Amino acid sequence: MIRESDAIRDTEGVVVADLRHARDQGLQAIDELRREDPPAGAWEGWELVATDATDAVLFSIRLDACENPSAMSSFEH
Repeated sequence: MIRESDAIRDTEGVVVADLRHARDQGLQAIDELRREDPPAGAWEGWELVATDATDAVLFSIRLDACENPSAMSSFEH
């Protein structure tokens, strides 16, 4: 996840079959973060960024707008 110059990296990652499954996993992770009941606006400006094994960006999801499917940006090749 990134916000401006801040980053929180997932050092383990998740292996998925395809981009749709990766997106589903990302949305599930965001849902889990929201269940932790952070203060309002805690995730404003943050994005979950999914990358492949070479660190190429596959897509990103804005945490402050993730309820809207159009908030996902895809960078598929």
